[in-house]
Amino acid sequence: EFFFWTVLVVVFAGGQSLRRNIDIRYKGRDVSRSEIVARHISEHRGSALPPPETEVLNRYQTEEWKGWMQFTFLLYHYMHAVEVYNSIRVMITCYVWMTGFGNFSFFYTTGDYSLPRVMQMLWRLNFLVAFLCLTHGNSYMLYYICPLHTYYFAVVYLTMCVRKEKNHTKWWVRLKLGVLACVIYAVWDVDSPLFGAIHGPFLSDEPVTGATMGTFWEWYFRSYLDHWSTLLGMVFALNFPIASLYFRRLEAGPAR
Repeated sequence: EFFFWTVLVVVFAGGQSLRRNIDIRYKGRDVSRSEIVARHISEHRGSALPPPETEVLNRYQTEEWKGWMQFTFLLYHYMHAVEVYNSIRVMITCYVWMTGFGNFSFFYTTGDYSLPRVMQMLWRLNFLVAFLCLTHGNSYMLYYICPLHTYYFAVVYLTMCVRKEKNHTKWWVRLKLGVLACVIYAVWDVDSPLFGAIHGPFLSDEPVTGATMGTFWEWYFRSYLDHWSTLLGMVFALNFPIASLYFRRLEAGPAR
């Protein structure tokens, strides 16, 4: 049944995507992160701006990637499809990776650290979950994917916000990522009381729906599985212009 619904939605989405690309390829399109970076490279290299659809990890590509993963998350939990557990684990860590990649790119290119931006992100990540918690009486931890993205969004925001005026210098942002790597290692990979000191005041050992061993253990388990993914996404985002320029040079080269 899981695979039947997957194939059905793939066929439907493929038809809709083809029609949309033909009819409204460039109508009402927001300027995406990839376009900002591509324009920056174009200005400094004197080359033509490539179509946004051909940019590596362009907005259309990442949005579709996230959409398909959300679809599989829903099917997995709704149908208890344990046979695809390993694939779901990979998708979750990819989603957390994109939390680092997308938010780092946004802050790095726009410099928008305003409170409205933060509240907008928190609303988008949590308003449906809050509605489900209130109407069904479930715990927030039951919908662990949303707490994961909210938490790691905060990690990216705090990292980028520290001395933000120096983010475009050569070493400052790299130094911050190195410090963040040390903190992550100390919190999750070292036998120390740091994890409990940071998270203990907000969690408990009382069993709740979605956390039969308590929210403290559940959060440790969930956050530990993907605790490097966001940092790796940030590192990739920092080097994204280099990767973009490399692929553009490959595309501009002679065919073999």
